[in-house]
Amino acid sequence: MPSNKYIINGTDNPIATWIKQMLLDGFGDTSRAAKLMEEKIKSFNGKLYQYCAIDSNSKVQNSISNLKESVVYLSNIKDFNDPFDTNITLSIKNLFDYILPHIFQKKVTSPALSLPELQSLLVYWFDVSGKRLVSMSQVKSDMITDKNAKNVYRLLRKFPELEELLNSFSGIVSDSIPQMNKAMQEANSYIQNQALITCFSTKCDDALMWAHYARKHKGFCVEYNFRKTKDTALITNLFPIIYSDNRPSLPLAMFREVLGLPKSPEESNENLADMICTFLTKSSIWSYEDEWRLLFIDRTIIPSVSGNKYPMDCIDKVIMGCRIDIEFERLLNSICQEQSIHLSKMKLDEENFRLSEVQIF
Repeated sequence: MPSNKYIINGTDNPIATWIKQMLLDGFGDTSRAAKLMEEKIKSFNGKLYQYCAIDSNSKVQNSISNLKESVVYLSNIKDFNDPFDTNITLSIKNLFDYILPHIFQKKVTSPALSLPELQSLLVYWFDVSGKRLVSMSQVKSDMITDKNAKNVYRLLRKFPELEELLNSFSGIVSDSIPQMNKAMQEANSYIQNQALITCFSTKCDDALMWAHYARKHKGFCVEYNFRKTKDTALITNLFPIIYSDNRPSLPLAMFREVLGLPKSPEESNENLADMICTFLTKSSIWSYEDEWRLLFIDRTIIPSVSGNKYPMDCIDKVIMGCRIDIEFERLLNSICQEQSIHLSKMKLDEENFRLSEVQIF
């Protein structure tokens, strides 16, 4: 049975589980789409922000052009500043909890063992044999328990032929490693080349983000009010980032396809939901950004996109940085008046290390 939980290297992440549950609910019952979108909007109070840089030394100001056109630019992941972003790996825990037992179930018809029995057997055998898988880190000692040892002892007495099976274990794993590597390469290649993303934050007053993404406070920040949008695809493909200390690993459901195991429609939906969650998982060091991500996992089916630009019908306000050059301040003032967009500017607080927003119109 598919699991509604999303596990990152053995850890259940509540945000990820919420996203996965929402996706599975939407896949299973399209009539719930409107309710799910409203729930999503409520979770960030309807408004998200995007920090934009202005380069005073450049004749082309893409961020200002995008504002004039009411669009956001969708980027390839390979252009992001974090090399870990959506760079998935293979979890040793997933290897023993799911992948290797399924390899055995596929390649060995007798004796018939349950997945828990195979998990105990393989983990214990791997430890006592001292063998190590190619290009993978060693199994952590806390994976080996007395319970595992007892289960293996019981199974070996019940099925004496298992000893011969275990002796062929290395060959079975070696035969499967190319399949695993191929799955990893295909998944990362797909992510790098097909997915398009733009990023938002729930905060407009974060000094670090103004420094990093708005060219040292010389840029601006656009406020989007998603309660005003009529674009259902915009809300459907908008997700919060999953912050974790563990890297995302190749979704378990994908290995059913890699290993040639049958998949139900529910498992296909779970595969897609897990893949989306891998696109959304970042290191906890970025958690201060409180990021939401507009994510299209396949550029070939994105509606209304031209030149990687996605139309936004919900621009509510432009907030200028406290160090913005006067020429760009005047330009933004003119654009906002023409398009009936609210305008404000950040200033340094007189008493505390924080930014204060001053409304202009």
